[in-house]
Amino acid sequence: MKSRKFSKGYIFYILLIMIACVSFVFTNVSYDAEYQMAMAYRLIKGDKMILQMWEPHQTSAFLCAIFMKIYMTLFGTTTGIILYLQFVGFALRVLCGFLMYKIVRKVSGEVPAIIVFGINLLISPKELVLPEFGNMQLLFGMLLFFMLVYYQEKAKIGYLIGAAIFMCLGVFSYPSFLLVYIAVVIIFIKNSKTPKKDIAIFTGVCALIGGSFVVYILSIVDWATMMNCLDVALAVEPSHTVSLGDKVLAHILNIGKIALMLAGVAAIGLFIECLIGLVIGKKKHTLIKISYDRWFFISWYVLMICLLCNILSVSHRGGYAFPFIVILILGVCNRKLLSDDEKRLFDMAWLISGMSLIATLVLSDNAFLQAVTYMLISICISIIPIYRYFETKWEQKWIRKMCVIGCHIFFVLIIFYLCGIIYSYFTSKHIVNYQVLNSSLSADSTFTGIALRDETIYTASKSGYLNYYARE
Repeated sequence: MKSRKFSKGYIFYILLIMIACVSFVFTNVSYDAEYQMAMAYRLIKGDKMILQMWEPHQTSAFLCAIFMKIYMTLFGTTTGIILYLQFVGFALRVLCGFLMYKIVRKVSGEVPAIIVFGINLLISPKELVLPEFGNMQLLFGMLLFFMLVYYQEKAKIGYLIGAAIFMCLGVFSYPSFLLVYIAVVIIFIKNSKTPKKDIAIFTGVCALIGGSFVVYILSIVDWATMMNCLDVALAVEPSHTVSLGDKVLAHILNIGKIALMLAGVAAIGLFIECLIGLVIGKKKHTLIKISYDRWFFISWYVLMICLLCNILSVSHRGGYAFPFIVILILGVCNRKLLSDDEKRLFDMAWLISGMSLIATLVLSDNAFLQAVTYMLISICISIIPIYRYFETKWEQKWIRKMCVIGCHIFFVLIIFYLCGIIYSYFTSKHIVNYQVLNSSLSADSTFTGIALRDETIYTASKSGYLNYYARE
């Protein structure tokens, strides 16, 4: 399955994907990005966490705050800072893609590594590249994965400490990311030669960082006030007021819908495969058995047609996650084809990604289909067993052709999806800032929005009716 033409084709698509992603830098800024920048700016200006900042995601403000502080120190302004943060987010995504490329290339070769790099650029929990809390959870989850892989290869304590640091940063980004700790412990038990020592060091570093943060918070505010502020912050976020039982039920129903849709696609593929078998059998006057490979390719093309229809719809463009679910399923089904090193890598990816997905479903109101992109690590690594499967059949010309065409269609549609998002950005209404300045009463402008102004609190000497007179 080694083909220079094959590799060059995917390098071309990766360049197209990078161009599409760069265009995100100049276009796509969502409410979550604005929310993240507002928290970071407040942190830079001296607002205290918990006491003065009641946003539920306030602990995730540190990364944007660091980069914003650097920008404001160098240029003395906030003009252009959104574009700057978008570039930072894109650079971090490319960095993670490159590290994933190196890991996959080392164990499986260039072709799957190139595909993995392209997929890494495609997937994002949110349709933006700025490092907000969702993207940060994915970022630090991947860096944690890389550190654990390097530690198992080189057994250097620095990688283990790095893994613990990224674990803590992931928790700051998304508190329920703490569940990933369970995955890390299982990884040490399964793969480490000294599991108790590794768990102790990893846990100790995490406890030191977490304890230091708690001490910092308690230096600002007492325990009772902190708990009261946290209750208020959580009450502000509607997704945190939904009971766990209701969330589980909603996710089960969503998974059921996904399963029905994929079963429908497979049924259509089987029907077409049976028709093809009947036609071929009639010509050759013999009974043709069902070809599972051909059934898969037909079903994949049917799924791509459904994806195209979903992309063309102006609303509900969530169908792009379905191919990634198929990749995850195929990866699990073909795990047996992997070498021992590849299996360890595969299992690590699934443990970390699986817990990251659960962490997202527990804390947010995202549907399961939306949250699948948080399994980016396992989606990337699942390419390896799929590659191994088709590698065994690469000598069959029709399979080679169908595989290449199917992959090309997938990349083209995802690029088309990205272009659709960019088009939606340009054709939709955006929130803009308008500053009211001193002017004549004859100058009148009408807007719909939220009015924000600086206020000063004056405490009355005694209770009673309040009268305030302002000169006309």
